[in-house]
Order: sequence, then structure tokens, then C-alpha cells
Amino acid sequence: MSMSSKKRLIIGAGALLTAGATLTAAAGFTLGLFSANSGASGNNTFTTGTVSIGSPTTVSCTIANMVPGDESTGYTGTGVTGNTQGTKDAACTFAVTYTGSAPAWLGISTSDTTTSTTNLYAGTAGTGLQLQISDGSNTNYTTTGVINTNSASSPLLVNKTADAGGDSTVYTFTVNYALPSATANLYQASNTKLTMTVYAVQAGNNGSTTACTAGTQCVGVTSWS
Repeated sequence: MSMSSKKRLIIGAGALLTAGATLTAAAGFTLGLFSANSGASGNNTFTTGTVSIGSPTTVSCTIANMVPGDESTGYTGTGVTGNTQGTKDAACTFAVTYTGSAPAWLGISTSDTTTSTTNLYAGTAGTGLQLQISDGSNTNYTTTGVINTNSASSPLLVNKTADAGGDSTVYTFTVNYALPSATANLYQASNTKLTMTVYAVQAGNNGSTTACTAGTQCVGVTSWS
């Protein structure tokens, strides 16, 4: 090997050493990393709705000294003849307000809660007190001579469309009545106490009223309690 060849090899080795020194120096520095985030989200709030009914605006209606042939101004049933009342008795009213925020089904139950020995209401046409219950939509909750003795588990549906909630809708129920002209003496000094209760239950995830009729029981509503 010639001298010039050796010289070139020595220079090459020196170049390798210099490169190695450069790599060692670079390893001694910390490199910065760019980063970012989207920031915090807004507050996520979860609140349950309410299903509630306000106090009734009318709590009682007392009709006294009825005699056969008497009737209220809006009574449309049969059994009364020869009525000569100068001023017919006014119908009784019962109003409740749905004050809940959640959509709800509403139902009403009616019952004779008289504790006397002889009730004026007999449950049959042509004898004792006749009752007709309706609402502002003209939905009837009784037929002549019938009181629906339902409970909280099976009230009569008030409306096929759920109350949307949040607007304090008032529901007014009217009770018309008559004492048939053929009412016998055995009903003298008798009385009847009609009790009406309105129920509300959530509509969401609680069945459908598609096959139901207002004023009747609705099996589509799976739970009233």
C-alpha cells in the first residue's frame, strides 16, 4: 500500500470520530413538544321532571231538600217528568290543575262514599239519584244511574292526548243530577256523598292510548301508581 493511500484512510477515520462526537453532543439536549386541547365542555346538567296535581278549586257541593222530579240545569237523562222548579239547581263542579312539568296521562275515579244506612244513589235507573259527570271536552264519565267505582289502579282516562306539562292546565268536571219523578218514599231522608279523585301518571314510557277512549278505563296505560 502506498503512502498516499494510508493518508486517505487516516483522514477517513478522523471523519468518523468527528461524527460520533456530534451525535453525543445532540443527545444532551431536551427537545420541546407542541400540544393543544379543546378546553373544558359546558356543564352537563340532569334534572328529573315532575308529575303533580294542584289543589282542587272546588271541594264540595251540597244539594239539600230534593224531592222527586228535581233536576239540575244541565241534566239530560230520563226519569224526570212534570218539573215545575222556578229555578233549577245548579250543577256541581270540581276542578284540578295539572302542575307537573313532564307529559302525563290523567284519570278520574268516582265513587259513592256514603256511610248512611240508605243511600240516595241506588245505581239503577228510575229509582234513586241519577248522576251524570262530564268534562269541558264533553267526555262523559257516567251513564244514567251508574257511578264508576274505580281506584287509583284503574281510573277512567281523561284525555287520549297526554298533558304536555309546564302550562298548569285546569281540568273542570261537572256533575249534573236528578231525582226521578218515580222515586219512592223509602228514599226519604236518604243522602249520597259522591267522591271524585283525579290521578296523574307519567306518559313517557308508560304505554299508549291509541286503542282507548276518553271516559273509559285504558289498559294501554301500564301503570297508574
